Amino acid sequence: MIILFLATLGMNAQDRKFEEIKAHKIAFITEKVNLTSTQAQKFWPIYNKHEQQVMALRKTQLESLKTLKDKNMDGLSDKKAKEVLVKYTEIRGELTKKMEQLISLLEGVITPQQTIKLLMAEEGFKKKLLKRFRGRNQKRKEKP
Repeated sequence: MIILFLATLGMNAQDRKFEEIKAHKIAFITEKVNLTSTQAQKFWPIYNKHEQQVMALRKTQLESLKTLKDKNMDGLSDKKAKEVLVKYTEIRGELTKKMEQLISLLEGVITPQQTIKLLMAEEGFKKKLLKRFRGRNQKRKEKP
């Protein structure tokens, strides 16, 4: 019972952290892209759907690589390695298609300049998040 409670508590904390990051991303993108309220009403449903699809693809991609994580790569057969590589490149192709679809769907919702700002904001947010994460890990290492 205690283990179940702790596991649930951990998942809730993880969900809260994810929601917090998502809220920061929304604020960051809204500011950087300079969305009007009218644009935002149309933009966010399209963008959120895109993000869900991208996350699902990335999860599939990670899961296929995780299956190999515990295996000795040197002992991996050529056939299995090729299967993994084909799956990986297929998913990368799907991610590219999703980005093309997003850009197409955003035509008429935001300006082309705002679309470029969106792409730059996404990259900027990733860098900001990584920097924050690295800083937090560095602080943990420094503590005795």
